[in-house]
Amino acid sequence: MPKHPTAIVSHGDINPSPLEIYGQDGDVLLRIGNGGAGATGLIKELAQDYLKSRDIDGRISWVCNHSRNTQLALLKGYVDFALTYERDQEALAEAEGWSYTAGCVFHDHFCLAGPLSDPAGLASTTSLVDAFERIAASGTLFHSRADLSATMWKERAIWSLSGRTPWEDKSSWYRTSVLSPSEALKVADTAGAYFLTDRSTVLRQTGLGNIVNSTIFFEPSHAEDVLMNSCYALFSPKVDNIYVHDFFTYLVSPRGQTVIATRSYGPGAVPRTRRSDNDIYAENVSNNKIVPLTIIKGAGHEHIPIPEGECAIIADFHSVKSQSAHSTPYLTTGFYRVVPGPTRYGEYDYEETKYVLKGQIDITDEATGKTHHLVAGDWAFFHVGSKAQFSTKTEGVAFYAVTRPKNDGHPNLVGREEDVSKL
Repeated sequence: MPKHPTAIVSHGDINPSPLEIYGQDGDVLLRIGNGGAGATGLIKELAQDYLKSRDIDGRISWVCNHSRNTQLALLKGYVDFALTYERDQEALAEAEGWSYTAGCVFHDHFCLAGPLSDPAGLASTTSLVDAFERIAASGTLFHSRADLSATMWKERAIWSLSGRTPWEDKSSWYRTSVLSPSEALKVADTAGAYFLTDRSTVLRQTGLGNIVNSTIFFEPSHAEDVLMNSCYALFSPKVDNIYVHDFFTYLVSPRGQTVIATRSYGPGAVPRTRRSDNDIYAENVSNNKIVPLTIIKGAGHEHIPIPEGECAIIADFHSVKSQSAHSTPYLTTGFYRVVPGPTRYGEYDYEETKYVLKGQIDITDEATGKTHHLVAGDWAFFHVGSKAQFSTKTEGVAFYAVTRPKNDGHPNLVGREEDVSKL
């Protein structure tokens, strides 16, 4: 029974036992409660790095429940440290006196995904609410998790913006289940259904080869977007476990944030359906508009099949005709490094291809207003006419190639070409 009365309602049984335990030996020092981040491997990465950073003997366990049941697991004493996604429920628990909200530790986000064939025509919609309305109006198959998870509540909040309650109408096109996030994703992908899910699960399952028929149609475009899915840390205000406060300190430290930025989403990326870059460029230039960037999340993690009998293969994935006005053609390569500080601004009269090697680089596309949080393996292309803002909360490093003359040289690579290198 709960140690304290609460208005938070559980769905199904609250799991009291660890799904995984990290560390070589010793006592369990900390029990972490969470759902989605654990399934992607992020809790494991954080736990292992925390133990390494503190050089302590002991283990950390992950107890898997969805967001509200994770809060109730904290109340019941099944976990010491909760990572949850619902601000209203967190505020309720804090007002009831049994939970303390320490603060935000990382951002995931929800996304609206669906079949590559796009039977409802979402590619031409201009807003998330418009997309949901088009799905309903066309009666196109939509899958929902009716499990009282943060995902379910977010989806219902979006439906309410269009004045619809399909879970009450028993509409034939609206199918519900209580499957886990990964299983629900795989079933929707096989069925050719639209669905709301979190980005981490999509990338993880795509990287495992379980998602092959779906693409993402809507993601957040700014910090206050309805699709943002920020994760907050909670623990008891009367906590007596010394590792609880120390683990939170680690999570918000540069080291913990680097682990989150570089490893939180797992391998893989969902393909997007779009027009060619040359078409987009021509349309925007003719209308005197800023040219949008081209982004492929997780490009470097995609599997490259090699034909039987061959040992190598090229895998071109992007090509444009240069629109640079330079009289002499150039191709300059280099590295870009950014650390926390003032926002940097870029206006492009040349093309740039940028591939993130490590850390996180936040790029705001001024054509769309959307901020892309690029991590290792992500790729971006800047067109002539693009404008962007660059920043980071941690540190980021990328390789780039540009169609402009050389500017600032790398101080430690001068004379390093093989014919003159002394190494």
